[in-house]
Amino acid sequence: MEKKKILSNISPQARAAFLSALVCGLAAHGMALTNKFSTHDDILALFWTGSTIASGRWMLHMIGWMETLLFGDGHFSLPMMNGLFSLCCVGLAAAWITNLLKIRRRSYAVGLGGVMAAFPAMAGLFGYMFTVPYYMLAMIMMVCAAWLICREKHWAAKAAAILLGGCSVGIYQAFLPMALSLILIYDLLWLSEEEASAGAFLKKAAGQALCILGIMVLYFGANRFFAAKFNVEMNSYMGIDQVGRTTLAEYLERIGTAYREFFVPARNVSADMYPMHAYYIHLIMTAANVIAGICLIIRTARKSRGNGLLLGLVLLLTPLGCNFIYVMSGKV
Repeated sequence: MEKKKILSNISPQARAAFLSALVCGLAAHGMALTNKFSTHDDILALFWTGSTIASGRWMLHMIGWMETLLFGDGHFSLPMMNGLFSLCCVGLAAAWITNLLKIRRRSYAVGLGGVMAAFPAMAGLFGYMFTVPYYMLAMIMMVCAAWLICREKHWAAKAAAILLGGCSVGIYQAFLPMALSLILIYDLLWLSEEEASAGAFLKKAAGQALCILGIMVLYFGANRFFAAKFNVEMNSYMGIDQVGRTTLAEYLERIGTAYREFFVPARNVSADMYPMHAYYIHLIMTAANVIAGICLIIRTARKSRGNGLLLGLVLLLTPLGCNFIYVMSGKV
C-alpha cells in the first residue's frame, strides 16, 4: 500500500520526463553502453576516479574513498553499469526539474527528459565511463539543492541544500551554473504569476542568494581543508587554480565573457557547442528568446510595474547564471 501511495504522489509529467530520458538516452547512447569506448582520460583511469583534490574535486575523492571502504576496491569503468546508472540519474533530475518548474504539459516533460539525456555533451561524457556516474550523481544533488532553495522555507531544508550543493560542486564545478539557471528560471515563472508580489520576491531572492553563498563557502572551505590535509596544490587545467583567486578587474572581464559567449559564442575553440550551421540556429533562437523576454516584461509590467522591473532584472542575470563557469575559471 505504501509503495502505491508513493507512486501515486509522482505526477504524470515527472514520470513522462523520467521515461523519456531513459528511452532517448538508450537510443542516443546505446552503442556506448554495449561497447567500451575509451577516450582521453578514460584510457588511463579504467580503475580510478581520475584527478580529485588537485582539481578542486574533494567530494569525488571522498566518494572514491567510500567505494574502497565498502567494496574493497570498488571503481571500474563499466559501460553498461555506469551508463544505466547515469541515465537513471538524468531521468530523476528531469523529473525533479519538471516538479520544480511546475511543468503541466506532458509533451514538455517528454521534451525535457529527452533533451537532457540526448544532448551532445552527454555523448561526450559517455566516452569517460570512469567518471560519468559521479558527474550525474552531482547533477542530482545540485537539482535537489535548487529545489530545496526554491520550494522549501525551513532552515533545515536550506542547510541541506547548502550541503548538497557544496558536495555537488566538490564533484564537478560546472554544476553550480546549473543551479543558478534553475533558480533564475523558477524566479521568472514566479514573478509572472498573478499573485506574485515584489516584496515577497525580494525576500525570496535574498534567501536564494544566501544559500548560493553558503554553497560557495562550503566548497572553498572544504577545498582548502583537503588541499592542506593532503599537501596538494591546485592544477591549472581549465583555470581550476584560479577559481576564487583573481582581481576585481579580471572578474569584470570574465562577466563580459559570460555574456558574450551566451549571445555570440566563440567559434573554432575546443568547447565549440554550436559547430557548422548550428551556430546560426543558435543566433536565431537567442534573438527569438530576447524578443520573447521583452514581451514577457511588458505583459508583467502591465499587471505590476515592480514585478516587470524585477522580471527584467532576472532576465538580465540569466545569461550570467547560465555561463557562470566563465566567471569561475575565466576559460573559453
